[in-house]
Amino acid sequence: MWAYDSENSGCEELTIDDAYYFDYESPLIELVPPTNLRWNGYTARWDEVPNCEKYRITLYSKYGHRRSIIETEDTFYNYGTDVSDGEYFKVEAIGGDGYMDSVESAKSPIWKIPVVREVNIVVTPPIAGEIPNYNASTDSTECTVDDNEVGWVDSDTRIVSNTSSPRPLEAGHTYIASIWLKPKSGYKIYENTVVKINGMTAYKGASSSDLSGELIEFSREFTVDGTANLYSVNFDSTGGSEVAAQTLEENGVETRPADPVRDGYNFEGWYTEAECINAYDFNSQITGDITLFAKWVKKDTEGSGSGSGSGSGKSGGGSRSGGGSSSGGGSKGSGGTKQTKKMGEWQQDATGWWYKYANGTYPKATWDNIDGAWYAFNEAGYMRTGWISSGDKWNYLNPASGEMLLGWQNIGGKYYYFNTGSSHPQGAMYANEKTPDGYSVNANGEWIQ
Repeated sequence: MWAYDSENSGCEELTIDDAYYFDYESPLIELVPPTNLRWNGYTARWDEVPNCEKYRITLYSKYGHRRSIIETEDTFYNYGTDVSDGEYFKVEAIGGDGYMDSVESAKSPIWKIPVVREVNIVVTPPIAGEIPNYNASTDSTECTVDDNEVGWVDSDTRIVSNTSSPRPLEAGHTYIASIWLKPKSGYKIYENTVVKINGMTAYKGASSSDLSGELIEFSREFTVDGTANLYSVNFDSTGGSEVAAQTLEENGVETRPADPVRDGYNFEGWYTEAECINAYDFNSQITGDITLFAKWVKKDTEGSGSGSGSGSGKSGGGSRSGGGSSSGGGSKGSGGTKQTKKMGEWQQDATGWWYKYANGTYPKATWDNIDGAWYAFNEAGYMRTGWISSGDKWNYLNPASGEMLLGWQNIGGKYYYFNTGSSHPQGAMYANEKTPDGYSVNANGEWIQ
């Protein structure tokens, strides 16, 4: 038996020879598991546990093999770059304040390598008979152009014109503009990274490395037949954070920038006019200077993403918070869509997750069935989570992985039922009625106990 010693402020085990007098209730408090496990870059984080002395964090490979164990008094641990795609962690709270015990969390979401998604490089188009401009730049926050330099190579003669050997370019010749991209710390350039030079697709070449990291070559051809037309794409964030303009050649295709942010609002995409009537297609070719306008929706019109889904069974109380919006999603019919395995890959950037098809396009303002699960995407193409409305029905998307949840789910301590059959649209929340297994739910969808 253990007892709390108020003089020594500690917990001691009673022995046969000890005599203790109790005139108060023991202050021992049971530990709870660490919650809200998450990755922030290479840093593992979790919420503070009351009465916890320290934390033990265990890193696992994607196959479930234990990789490392460390202990810390902080609610985070930075792994540097020593974490691989698909890995996850668990945290154990170790008791303090007189309680010598520990309790383990569930596993965290898996760690995904931040992939450089799209980047546009700006160079000055070459002019016949002149020494070219060797400067190259990008406003990407995920990678840089090595030495901010572009080299020019005659595709026929292989003669090089660069800062070490400057020479004028010949009319009628085709030149290859070559730059080296360097991913910033924590990012990777993969085969599906889209790189453009002046809005035109560039092609991946050799790879090398230096002390500062990996370098990858990208290039595209220019025909030297005069001065190319350059146009500006300007972004009016209408009260949001600033978004840098892009410079492209005629018929170039601009890179979709990272979404701006604005306190109290959700970003809903870029539009061609200030009234935000026509959403802009980022696959369009540029034929002149344009300005795009950000559309915003107040956050109180969006559903709250709080809470987490769990499996079957019902117990406990709680409440659902937030409203909802049908923007960016349509209603899903029951059984009317053929579920086929999509050819593509999930991508993640600083804004969130999105899905890239094999042809380079991605779903926007729609639902899509990917590998048997339904996902909703906003007008910017990012995966939605939490509560959302589809017409007059509510759906709930897993806050961590985004897939539409079905059946009984415990959300914020209350139980809700989401349709799995044909009586309602798939995934629709039951409200003010009986569920297929005979339980009653109120107008908010909460199980009536």
